[in-house]
Amino acid sequence: MIAKVIFALIILQNIFLINSVSAAQKYIEIDKIVAIVETQTITNSELNKKKEQIRKTLSQQGEDVSSDKKITKLSLDQLITEKLVLEYSLMQGITISEEQLNNVLNNIASSNNISIEKLIKEIETDGSTYSDFRNDIRMQLLFDQVKKRIISANIKISEFEIDNFIELQKERTPTKYNYSHIFIENIKNDDDNIEVEKTKNKLKKVTNQLKENDFYDVAIGYSDGPMAEKGGLMGSKIIDEIPDIFVESLKSMGIGEVSKPIKSSGGFHFIKLNKIEEYKEYSLKAENYKKLWNDNHRMFIPKDADGNWLDINPKLDGGRGYRNYYDENNGWTYAWDVKHDINGLIDLLGGKKAAEERLDQLFRENLGIRKNDFYIDGSNSTGMVGQFSMGNEPSFHIPYLYNYFGAPWKTQKRIRFLLDVWFKDNIFGIPGDEDGGGMTAFVVLSSMGIYPVTPGIPYYNITSPIFEKTEIKLKNGRTFTVIAQGASKTKKYIQKAFINGQEIDAPYISHEQIMLGATLTLELGELPNKEWGKNAIMPH
Repeated sequence: MIAKVIFALIILQNIFLINSVSAAQKYIEIDKIVAIVETQTITNSELNKKKEQIRKTLSQQGEDVSSDKKITKLSLDQLITEKLVLEYSLMQGITISEEQLNNVLNNIASSNNISIEKLIKEIETDGSTYSDFRNDIRMQLLFDQVKKRIISANIKISEFEIDNFIELQKERTPTKYNYSHIFIENIKNDDDNIEVEKTKNKLKKVTNQLKENDFYDVAIGYSDGPMAEKGGLMGSKIIDEIPDIFVESLKSMGIGEVSKPIKSSGGFHFIKLNKIEEYKEYSLKAENYKKLWNDNHRMFIPKDADGNWLDINPKLDGGRGYRNYYDENNGWTYAWDVKHDINGLIDLLGGKKAAEERLDQLFRENLGIRKNDFYIDGSNSTGMVGQFSMGNEPSFHIPYLYNYFGAPWKTQKRIRFLLDVWFKDNIFGIPGDEDGGGMTAFVVLSSMGIYPVTPGIPYYNITSPIFEKTEIKLKNGRTFTVIAQGASKTKKYIQKAFINGQEIDAPYISHEQIMLGATLTLELGELPNKEWGKNAIMPH
């Protein structure tokens, strides 16, 4: 099935390519019309607007924008493809309703922790119009619908074609370079002449900062690039998506290496190679966990060499430390160890409500054996609450999953309970081993009201802090502050939340907001606000 979808996508790309060539051949200049694509027209004003957008984007990325011919070709190619999509959607009756469009825009605003009004303002500040932004989003949605329509069509592909295609793709899996970028723009005076000394001084300062500080922090503090507030993170891109002036450097750099200054017409660039990834290969491997999902147990169960389920009791079987089947904890703990694909786990469990109920069961499920006998094999499963083990790392993120299931108030309840019961300045101390700072990190971060559930994703879950006020002095000179109004043993439920005075309805904050010195303010009460964060779309 997957192979057929991939194959169909390639077919779709070829359809667009063929039609684009055909459409381009129809190019004529009639008054303000610069091209005709089937029944669609491209006007001169459309072309100029697209050229302006592309020129701006390429300039921000450090690309050479001096060639108007190149800009025109890129712009015309993109417009032709858009018109072809419009033409196909008209023929097939594919439309994007205002409700669909508004939902997507609201989700964009929500995922960035801002209101729709603030989103509009930021779009206009960036030099665009809200109307153009809506049209761009509408076009993206049309692309998605057109692809789905073509893919779902009855395309007959032989098994031989599929197998052959898969083998070819193994050889063609594109390498993606994950990199970060710092841009030092040429400083200009009123006469638009470059002030060489000021540019050189800033370049020298950034070079020295990079020797002593993290690239991420330096980018936030000094970069003039478009992704400065995100620490210069450009994400993972194939070679064709990377500015030409960076390609050779990236190919020759080692992981974690920072380049020497790269000069362009607009200024100077530093790049850091974060990692090299074989995206397709690892994306497929990332779903292998689903092969061990057992619907009867509603958890992950091991299989033998022939792919048959092993007949085990996921509570108790596995020998000392449960290491035969799991590791240090049993199947009830590892049922939740899918931090990289929480939405996939939700689907396996039957939706958010079913996932919430299953998580409730974890905290009340009995040991299944006398406590003394349980600890013979389950010696690492300490600090037990039902089948939840507070004393070992695979469990630390589990109470925060309520945030993803539409019940953030339960995260607040569980975290406060666990901190109060298991982490005391008395004979009990801590409920398990420290293991290089993992447990302390859980306590410190949870006491502040934030916790990173998925390593590698720059977002922190929000919960109810213990302290009324916490401050972190950051390396970049800024301060991240958490204010918990009314925090006490009884006032542990978030009623409202604000980031820099802007109200949010989502239980997370981004790393970039923290590094910019945000103030997270939480209004706490004695009764849970079950509506707060209930419908949030969590980062993943």
